[in-house]
Order: sequence, then C-alpha cells, then structure tokens
Amino acid sequence: MKAAQDPEIFKNFKHYEIYRRVVECNNWYSVGIQYFNVLKGQSPDFVHLVDQFRENDMIGNPVTQKYPEIGRFSAASLRYIKVAYDLGRMFGNLNKLNMVEIGGGYGGLGKMIQVMGSYASYTLIDLPPALELAKKYVEAAGLPNVSFIACDQLDQLKDHHYDLLVSNYAFSEINIAEQKEYISKLIDNVPNGYITFNFIAPNYGVNTLSVEDFAKALESKSRVVSIQPEVPQLGKRNVILTWTTP
Repeated sequence: MKAAQDPEIFKNFKHYEIYRRVVECNNWYSVGIQYFNVLKGQSPDFVHLVDQFRENDMIGNPVTQKYPEIGRFSAASLRYIKVAYDLGRMFGNLNKLNMVEIGGGYGGLGKMIQVMGSYASYTLIDLPPALELAKKYVEAAGLPNVSFIACDQLDQLKDHHYDLLVSNYAFSEINIAEQKEYISKLIDNVPNGYITFNFIAPNYGVNTLSVEDFAKALESKSRVVSIQPEVPQLGKRNVILTWTTP
C-alpha cells in the first residue's frame, strides 16, 4: 500500500476513493448523523471528548461533514466512537483488557478506545498491506501497546491471551474455511466478543457461515450469545453478535 511508504500519500490516504470504498462510509452525512443520534441517545457524555476523538480525523485527511453540537467529523470516526461506547457499555472498563480486532484496517477503533481510557493491549489482524498502513497510523496517533498479526499467520496467536475480540464486518465477509480457522485458532479461546455481521459476501461468490451456525459453535463452548439488530442498521439484516463467558 503506497500510503505506508509515501509520506505525501499518507497525509491524504483517507481521501482516496480506493480507501473510501473499503473503509469509509458512503453517503457521509446521512450515515454520520445516524451515528450521532445514536450516540446522543445512548452515550451523551461523548460530547465531552469530541476534541480528542477528532484527532483521528487529523490524520489522513478524510472527508468530513458538520454535525450539530460537535462540528466537523468523518462518518467513519462517528462509527468508531459508537462501537467504542458499545464495547464499554457491554463489557465494562476496557483499560485492563487485552483486545484483538479481526480486520482492523488502519486502527481507528483502537484510537477511540484509547481516548475513552485505553486498553491493556491491542492486536490488529489484517492483510499485510493493511497492516503496513496501520503501523504508520499507530505511530502517527501515538497509540501504545499495539501489535500486528497478518491474517495468513494465525499460528502466531497460540502464544497470546485475549479478553475481548472485535470485528466490524470483516469476519462476516470471509469464506467458511477462513472463518473456521479463526474459530479454532482464536475465537474459541477468547471469552468475550463483539462482531458486526453484514450479508454482502454472497454477492461476490463467497460462502460464509450463517450467524445461527456461528452462534451454535460459540454456545458449544459454553458462551452466552446475544444477537441484536445493528444500530443504526447500515445494511439489510445486519446484526451485532456478542458473547460472554459465565
């Protein structure tokens, strides 16, 4: 990924269309205002941290829009903030947790969690080119205790302990064989998790586990599973699946 090697490209990487198609939200304001409204309803105290959250948008020059009360933000940053508050509400204080994210992109969610009080450690799993960009972002954002594992090197996970797993769409978009590898090498060993599922993979000829089959696999390991509609719901039938261990 050129943004990882070229400082001039990195300055504007969030502005390039190839990046926006993969990571940023389409219909920026209409999506961003939905996240803003959810945050105002569920986590109104987020407004006290807007300046720190906005630091994410100072890296990479994303497209931003002006929102009530908080000024200019990218829709992607508002999404990350919403997910970070979900995690805090569902799993409690995150600052003592070793966290791992499947499909972590450049690392924006980790930034928002760090603003809220941080984590014990944060591991990003993604394609090697994405991790090169993430390393550049993590350095620029000054995020502590972040490590990187390529998605084709999952055997490295056997020596790691994680308390909470997160994946926003990425796990739901890979094929069954890859999902089963993640389950056996990572997910089975993580006591708590939060995965947002979309259902776009079949449009690209990719067969995936159903949400129900994945939930059954978790329950077979004595996990307590909850499946709720994604809020706001950006895709038809999108859900958030979470689990805990009694």
